[in-house]
Amino acid sequence: MAFKFIKSLTRNSGVLRRSPAAYQPGCRYVSQGAWEKHLTVYEDSETGIATITMHKLPVNSLSLGFMTELGAAVKRLDRERECRGLILTSGIPGIFSAGLELSHLIQAEETRLIEKFRSLQELWLQLYTCRLCTIAAINGHAIDGGCMTALTADYRVMLNGDFKVGLNETRLGLPMQSWMFGTLQQVVGFREAQIFAGRGELINPVEALRRGLVDKLCEDENSLMAAVNEEMATWLKVPTVARKNTKTAIRANLAKEFRTYRELEIRETVKLVMRKEFQKDLITLVEEIKRKKQTADVAQASVSL
Repeated sequence: MAFKFIKSLTRNSGVLRRSPAAYQPGCRYVSQGAWEKHLTVYEDSETGIATITMHKLPVNSLSLGFMTELGAAVKRLDRERECRGLILTSGIPGIFSAGLELSHLIQAEETRLIEKFRSLQELWLQLYTCRLCTIAAINGHAIDGGCMTALTADYRVMLNGDFKVGLNETRLGLPMQSWMFGTLQQVVGFREAQIFAGRGELINPVEALRRGLVDKLCEDENSLMAAVNEEMATWLKVPTVARKNTKTAIRANLAKEFRTYRELEIRETVKLVMRKEFQKDLITLVEEIKRKKQTADVAQASVSL
């Protein structure tokens, strides 16, 4: 097979170095430009399958710049006629993505908060409306915004282990946005979505499979990528136009609703985040995470609240 999953990534003076394994026949390296400093993008020219590997240390947190970078990469691949499938995964062991950087919400200016939440919306919209067959290879913790990116995929395969996955913003004091609840509902059904949203639950991979949050579990990374590639091949057997138009039709209503209420939800969310009571609780929460990082690994500290 022409495509090979690249796990090891190194940097020198801010320049991404490609592993020698990247130079495979038929595998085209397409990640270019300084703005793509936290992603590696590979596209197999024989199959038309691209892989985006996130590697923003320490936990692939969704900063403003990273969300812009990821959204732009997806948009570019979505426009490439030869590209038919997209795999989204992480190059950081034990971490898919830990979601938004909470510390960036502390005492932030209103314009900055608006920009951040708008970027989160744009990332969701780009992933959700992407014409490509998308599969999330969840090889670690997938929290809040990290879980959101996985939920936009057509199929989710997760690595089994001591990991957590879920949407926990209500536990942090933020109401779940309607578009995020709608995405969750499409995956797990209305009643399960209500429970997930109301409790702000983070669950283990076995429970996630049982409740429909992920579609398949694998016991190691090799079998994970093998399962992802096998599933992708199955999806791509369907004629492209039929698959793409069906996906668009299924997702059209939520995308339309999102565009109607997006600015209202941004204003309401920013208003809430800027409240003194919320800021006080947020500072306490971030300080607690920092204390836990001193006695535990970064990944566990990021998801233990």
